[in-house]
Parts: sequence; C-alpha cells; structure tokens
Amino acid sequence: MNPFLQILPFALVLGLYACYVKVSARMLRRSTIRWKHSFMLAAAVGVLVILNRLLSVSLAGTLGGLLSLITGVALQLLFGAWFLSSRVTSAEERPVGWARAGGVVAMAMLLMGATAVLL
Repeated sequence: MNPFLQILPFALVLGLYACYVKVSARMLRRSTIRWKHSFMLAAAVGVLVILNRLLSVSLAGTLGGLLSLITGVALQLLFGAWFLSSRVTSAEERPVGWARAGGVVAMAMLLMGATAVLL
C-alpha cells in the first residue's frame, strides 16, 4: 500500500483539529489565532498522542485504558494552554493567558469528541 495513503487519515484528523482550534478561538469571546499557530499546535498534539499511545502500550499491565485517556487529555490541555497562552489574542490584540487558552483547547477537544461520536 502507498505510504501516503497510510498517513492521510492522520493528516486529515490533524487538519480538522487545527480548524477546530481556530473555530474555538473565535467562539470564545472573539479571540483570534493565526492558522500557522493552529497547525503547529495540531502537529504538537499529534506527537503527544503518539507518545501517549506508545506509553500506554509499553505499560499495558500497569496503565489502564481510562488512566491513559485521562493522562492524554490532561497533557493535551496543559500543553495547549501553555502553547496558546501567548499566541491567542483578544479583540484588543493582547494575549489571552493560560485560562482562556485552556478554554480554547478544551472547546477544540469537545468539538473533536462530538465529531467522533457523530461519525
């Protein structure tokens, strides 16, 4: 099978996540984020997801599925809030900080979860 076709679903999910980050920033008090930063966050989260999956597979006996899910969500929220805290700007063109950046990431995760449930 063509290697491009094997990577395509993962790339589509990352692109969808980047779009959801952009939409989430817009939904939460008219904040804005550049496409570049949205795609950078999606790529970094993709790496975090892969590392979390490798960790859960290597510790299969000690790290349960629910604990692995909670760890992944917490890492994604913390990393996303840190990464976006200086990159998401408010309507006044000022960085929004950790709390609102965490809200943007949480909203994007909810949108991804809703998409997964609907599909």
